[in-house]
Amino acid sequence: MGRMDHRREPRFFPGEVISVTLLGCSDTTLVGRVTNCSPRGLGLELPVSVPPGTAIEIRLADAIILGEAVYTRPEGAGFYTGIRLHETLSGLAELARIVQAFEEELQPQTLNPVRNRRQQD
Repeated sequence: MGRMDHRREPRFFPGEVISVTLLGCSDTTLVGRVTNCSPRGLGLELPVSVPPGTAIEIRLADAIILGEAVYTRPEGAGFYTGIRLHETLSGLAELARIVQAFEEELQPQTLNPVRNRRQQD
């Protein structure tokens, strides 16, 4: 039986590949790599320069994290970008299970209105 992870904040690992969306007029999604992490920030290797102040969304399997680019500098074939983390929405898999169970619970009532009417009589 698997162990459930009860952390409030997601854990990042150096070298981890993540999906990064630059939020703004036209959202752009990039593939980035975590180079270092702290409780309040991330260092990411990205293929493009991200201007400081750009709002960032990072999607993980079970979380969405919002942050802001603080600085960027050329490094290797890409750019090293420092991200300040602001908000985390985690436990999304559990939330999806709860919503699905709720929808399944409601489904018989909406699919068979004749049966429900007879039960009320």
